[in-house]
Amino acid sequence: MANYILTEKKTIVYQDCVKDGIFLRWENDYGAIDQWLFDGNIKKDATIKELIIAEKFIDELSGVTANFEVIKKEYEAGISIFTSFEKCNLEGFLQLLRSKNIEMLIGTDYYKIDVQKKSLIWEKDKPFGKIELNIIPPKTYIK
Repeated sequence: MANYILTEKKTIVYQDCVKDGIFLRWENDYGAIDQWLFDGNIKKDATIKELIIAEKFIDELSGVTANFEVIKKEYEAGISIFTSFEKCNLEGFLQLLRSKNIEMLIGTDYYKIDVQKKSLIWEKDKPFGKIELNIIPPKTYIK
């Protein structure tokens, strides 16, 4: 029978979902996974692009609300996220912007997304930087 001596106590925190913020993970330049909780301002908006409309000829305009029919539209949900970071993490965010494999945690699952840089600010004499991104989820087509 072996005797074990407890030399150090460690707490392991399992993170299965995020309630306050947007959690992203991405493949860095070395093939490993980096991750970050964007806990700053989060703004959700939506845009509709690539609208295809067919015009309808109408003899009598009384009681008609429109002379066109929407054939297809592309709906894109948009999320703007923001966070501050210590300057030692700057290279990780530069790798996030270069990464081709970025995922967002939704519930308990990760979903592939893309991001667009809105701003990345770091000043030489300050210890913190700021980054703001637009999240681009997969497109939804509505007929």
